[in-house]
Order: sequence, then structure tokens, then C-alpha cells
Amino acid sequence: MLEQRWCCRWGELDLLLHKPGRLLLVEVKGRSRSGPDAWGMAALKRPKQLRLESSLMLWLQRHPQYQDCHWEWICALVPLPPSRRPVRWLPWR
Repeated sequence: MLEQRWCCRWGELDLLLHKPGRLLLVEVKGRSRSGPDAWGMAALKRPKQLRLESSLMLWLQRHPQYQDCHWEWICALVPLPPSRRPVRWLPWR
């Protein structure tokens, strides 16, 4: 893991993971039950994506050794108790 809960003026990057040649940016959404936002997926609209992308660009400026990596967005939908559903890992963007 490269970073956890990295913050800047545009927002927070929940998790940054490095695999050979790529960065995985994980946005974590926790909900106690599914509602109108489908366990948190509805929160990942274009304005949120733009803030996360701005945050990532700043992070990459501060960590130039990762600028050539391909990056992927992953959403971890974490059901909170009392739900017993497993975490769902979904690519997004």
C-alpha cells in the first residue's frame, strides 16, 4: 500500500496501491444497507470523479516515480453491520 486516506485541497484518496506498472486507486464506500444510492455507487458521479482526479494529479506531482504507471479506479462497496454481505470490488470510471 502506498497511501491510505491521503488528503489535499480537492479531497481524499482512500487507498493507493501499486502493482507492477499500475496504480490502483480505491474509493471506499460503506453503507449499512442498500438504498437509493445502491450501496454508495450513486455517490461516484462526475463531480466526485473530477475531485478525485485532481487529487491524484497532485499526488503524482509529489511522487513523480509513479507518473508513468497506468492507473485504474476501483470502488470497494463495504456493507456495514448488520449486513453480512461481502465487500464488492468494482472497476469504475
